[in-house]
Amino acid sequence: MQTNRTLTLKNMNNSAFLFGPRQAGKTWLLKNTVNYNLYIDLLDEKERQRYLKNPGILFSEVSALNKQNAIIIIDEIQKVPDLLNEVHRMIESKVKNRFILTGSSARKLKRNQANMLGGRAVTYNLFPFSYFETKDVFMFNSYLQFGGIPNVFFAEDDETKKLLLESYVTTYLKEEIFDEALTRNLPAFSRFLDFAGFENGNIINYSNIAREVGISSKTIKEYFNILIDTLIGFYLPPFLKSHRKKIISHPKFYFVDTGIAFALKKLLSIELTEGSPIFGDAF
Repeated sequence: MQTNRTLTLKNMNNSAFLFGPRQAGKTWLLKNTVNYNLYIDLLDEKERQRYLKNPGILFSEVSALNKQNAIIIIDEIQKVPDLLNEVHRMIESKVKNRFILTGSSARKLKRNQANMLGGRAVTYNLFPFSYFETKDVFMFNSYLQFGGIPNVFFAEDDETKKLLLESYVTTYLKEEIFDEALTRNLPAFSRFLDFAGFENGNIINYSNIAREVGISSKTIKEYFNILIDTLIGFYLPPFLKSHRKKIISHPKFYFVDTGIAFALKKLLSIELTEGSPIFGDAF
């Protein structure tokens, strides 16, 4: 089963970054809606090693297309940040190529002071399904518990959805945090995630979580920033007319998907009952 995404890149006129959490559907969107001329998948270890050894081969491969206005997709650009220098060089050239550069995190690029193309590429974010993208098949209670990550949303039954979400959380720990070296203390981060799921929709008390996890509140803040930088979560500031009050107010933290929060809280097996506290929290 397929659905149309709200975000469309088919008729874009500029190069672009497309960021989004893992499995949000970035690859599907590009492969099924964009008429690209060259697709480079840096999750393919053989491809990644080839470009790591010699980023300059990208210039040769794009030049070999011998085409004006070619569209080149580079999937998971943070795997080989040096490719951005080549992309920059080609955007500035007379041959007007367009690049779509995807990633599940801009954090590694920024941390390594990668070339972010200085305004030469627009930035889009892609998140799990919304109601407007799935209203023909939308089931409210199921969405509250299992969320809108595409492969989870279209899974055949609740048990499969549960297994996929549990695997997602494990994969996130391994691939996004460990492989990208976003933190050196993976056991502490794993303990932090156990508590973070229960903070969905709350004003965060860093000191309380720090005592429970056994690390400093400064580290807890950094862990929440990792979730935000990898587009797994975000802060929502309160709506206030006073600019001064906005500055001193405290935002709430939300995961981008209710299914992720339920998986972290280990509540995927419960049956949601309307009117219950868990149902209210999910809503």
